[in-house]
Amino acid sequence: MERGYKRNAEETRVRLLAAAQAAFAQQGYSSTGIREIAARAGVNSALLARYFGSKAALFEAALVQSINLAGLTAAPRGVFGQALADHLLEEPAGPRGLAFAVATNDLSSAQIVARVTEQHAIEPLAAWLGAPDARARALRIVMLASAVCLLARQRTLMQGKAADLTGTRGWFARTVQDVVDQQ
Repeated sequence: MERGYKRNAEETRVRLLAAAQAAFAQQGYSSTGIREIAARAGVNSALLARYFGSKAALFEAALVQSINLAGLTAAPRGVFGQALADHLLEEPAGPRGLAFAVATNDLSSAQIVARVTEQHAIEPLAAWLGAPDARARALRIVMLASAVCLLARQRTLMQGKAADLTGTRGWFARTVQDVVDQQ
């Protein structure tokens, strides 16, 4: 039973996805339970099964939703590296798609991550990049972004001097932009 919310299927779905993203980002796939996600969303755990069918399907939906290339690729091509750096580093502890994806050590979730990353990050990014070597360049960008997300989860590393983070953000932005600009 939903607590304090009128019945609205789309709002419930949005709350479940947000709760799942936060839980998976904080605890990983194998340590996150369906009841916990439902409690965070303020709904009965039976609704999670009704909306998504399984924990794995919810994980996949949460991961897909968190990968937002459309906003990044809509910006001028010449600022993609900076836009990606800003997006990934603006809130290091937030539930970014790759942040909870790279932290998984569960085989079934790793397979979901591989499929979603290919379909929703590498393929669209490669199509946007175009020749030459579009897929290889897209893979490089995703690899760099994954490393940034993984390190961003290590809060002690991200609490360094502001100059360190600014320099790192600038390096990442330039490196990604160099990959984008390769002809």
